[in-house]
Amino acid sequence: MKLHYSNDPNEYFNIVAPYLEKDEVINNLPLGILYSIINNTRIYDTKPFLSYIEEKGKPIFVMLRTPPHPLIIYGTEEHDQEAIDIAVNDLHMKGISIPKVIGPISLVEQFTEKYCELFNQSLKVDMHQKIYKLTEVNSIKRSEGKLRLAKIGEKMLLASWLQHFAEVTGTGEVTLEEANKIVGEFITNKTLYVWEVNEEIVSIANKTRATKNGIVINFVYTPKHHSKKGFATSCVTELSQLLLNEGYSFCSLYTDLENPTSNSIYVKIGYQPVADSIVYSIS
Repeated sequence: MKLHYSNDPNEYFNIVAPYLEKDEVINNLPLGILYSIINNTRIYDTKPFLSYIEEKGKPIFVMLRTPPHPLIIYGTEEHDQEAIDIAVNDLHMKGISIPKVIGPISLVEQFTEKYCELFNQSLKVDMHQKIYKLTEVNSIKRSEGKLRLAKIGEKMLLASWLQHFAEVTGTGEVTLEEANKIVGEFITNKTLYVWEVNEEIVSIANKTRATKNGIVINFVYTPKHHSKKGFATSCVTELSQLLLNEGYSFCSLYTDLENPTSNSIYVKIGYQPVADSIVYSIS
């Protein structure tokens, strides 16, 4: 086994993408990020961390990070422990600090245990997640209203929603300035959709991280005073169908397993559970 670091996203993509695409839904996060980098659909403020371990010329373990976001890891089960030892030992030798790790549960647990042992740090579970996949939208009743793209004049309102979304989902603190920048990019890139009732926005959802065959839906949010009226269900249902109509083979998304409401909504729409994921904080 040999560990590699890469400074060339295109070269890195050509090496690891075929490996990750063997489980395209499970790897929608690293693949989506890599596609956005090589296609220049998103500009990252900090140089991405790109690494992999290969055996006999083929990748068997992948590490990818776009600071300040978590380190994403994925590996081949029969090589996990040996690859983890090589990766973490090298991170320790180079003094590379990792604040969070996300990926398949058993892999992340092995990785973070080894990391904390060497770095003398402690662990905390940030979120237990489920990865879902949809290939066909169920026939369900929609609420009143319609789906449309968000408009630039709505940026301030939707930025405040993004702030609250980050707060209630535990995905991290977002300043108003950061939220404005993110929502502005969503609107400019025509990825953010709203569910509108009587000219009032009542729910939102964003399309993101397109891969070879699929695309992800995230930032699904409905303010409390509009909740329990079926708006989020209708918004995600219509957006999912729109994306399938555009030619994507599947839609995927992550859910917080501690939120039974959102999980039940997605199953109702037609999303099927594919795998579990976990996020650990290291401190």
